[in-house]
Amino acid sequence: MGDYAHLSDLADICMADGEFMLAARHWNGGLCLIMEKKSLFISLNQGKPSTRDPGSGDGVITISGTEENWQALLTPVQQRLRSDIKQVTFAGLDIQADDVLLAKYSAAVMRVIELLRPANSAISRLQIDPKLLEIYMAIYPQFFHPRSLFSR
Repeated sequence: MGDYAHLSDLADICMADGEFMLAARHWNGGLCLIMEKKSLFISLNQGKPSTRDPGSGDGVITISGTEENWQALLTPVQQRLRSDIKQVTFAGLDIQADDVLLAKYSAAVMRVIELLRPANSAISRLQIDPKLLEIYMAIYPQFFHPRSLFSR
């Protein structure tokens, strides 16, 4: 996995993302992402993320894999059938979670993975009128990736 400066802010990024907050509501537990030498985790209390380590146990989903497996999953443009939690096992990742818990919060887990992906540089090079962009963001906030907005 590449060196992403925002990884230490994962809980803050999730807290600021409306799609994640909606998908994770009522979740008590956490999410652990284990990437060989690096581990990311968020703890959730009634769907509110924090940087505390959730450990293991009830309500915790753990996804682990090699650096290469994570790199394949975190590319800006995904291969076909690689964007759903059910298919991450085909990418060589191991999921440890209760089946019911995984079914309930799979959308939240996939949103975290989407938030970890770097912004697509082809999109971030677009030149759009800032006033028009403001209007679109107000109407359709779910379509804007938090880090894709124009690396100026």
